Amino acid sequence: MKLKSILLASLFPAMTLGMFWGVARLKNAGDNWMEKKAKDDPLFAIFKENKERLDDGLPPLQPDEVPQDIRKVYQNYFEKEVQRYERNKFSQEED
Repeated sequence: MKLKSILLASLFPAMTLGMFWGVARLKNAGDNWMEKKAKDDPLFAIFKENKERLDDGLPPLQPDEVPQDIRKVYQNYFEKEVQRYERNKFSQEED
């Protein structure tokens, strides 16, 4: 019984350290993936910039603030997001 208690007591710190190490690795992998994807895809770079702006409390980029070559694609995305926001806002007001 004593050996089992010692074994379990030694596993808890190891599991805790392993959990924090795993979370740190996942966050690092996610950040690296986002950077690589933003370099390859200009539309994804705008999404990344919008995420950073929203995290800083700023509004997302307007369609006229993006480069001309992807403006139409971003305009469609932006309109869908505005409609989704309005639907969510309306449903929250009903509740």
